[in-house]
Amino acid sequence: MNVNSEKGFTLIEIIIAMAVFSTMLGIASMSIYIIYANSVEANVQELRADIQDVQYRSMTEYDQDYQLKFTYDTSKQQYGYVIETKTNGSEYTTKNKVFPKHFIFEVDNGGWIALPISTNNLEEKFTYRFSYELGEGLDTNFDGESLTTFATSGTSKIRVRSNNTSKEMGLTVVQLTGRVIVDEN
Repeated sequence: MNVNSEKGFTLIEIIIAMAVFSTMLGIASMSIYIIYANSVEANVQELRADIQDVQYRSMTEYDQDYQLKFTYDTSKQQYGYVIETKTNGSEYTTKNKVFPKHFIFEVDNGGWIALPISTNNLEEKFTYRFSYELGEGLDTNFDGESLTTFATSGTSKIRVRSNNTSKEMGLTVVQLTGRVIVDEN
């Protein structure tokens, strides 16, 4: 009677099991990163927090003005925004945020229309500005321009949605108070 009493796995079985395990681990870790980085909700909440931070800093810091400007990188085809600070005539950028490529930004102008992709047009029309005088209750200008230049009826509304998912969120900024309202659609 010839019985093979060797127990265990062959080298090929171990290599195949390790390959399957490492592939599954790699896919899972990439998926978690992609979901977080491209999350509409996370990015809209970050934008809301930045608008509120710009408003707060502008109203509490006497010698500084802040603005949040939307941008569009034509080479990468991505929207983003920068936060700029003006102190005694000097201007510098304090934050530069770029959104994932598949994000679509629309503004309520009597109907939802896409934000323009011309950077000059974006900076001219889609900028949030606040100043210290608003904290004192005065309606003032930021270098000759209004608080929010794309406000309609005292509010500005932006809708953010993704090409990859059905998720979309709205962001409303109330003029003069600077209140930021996030709506999940």
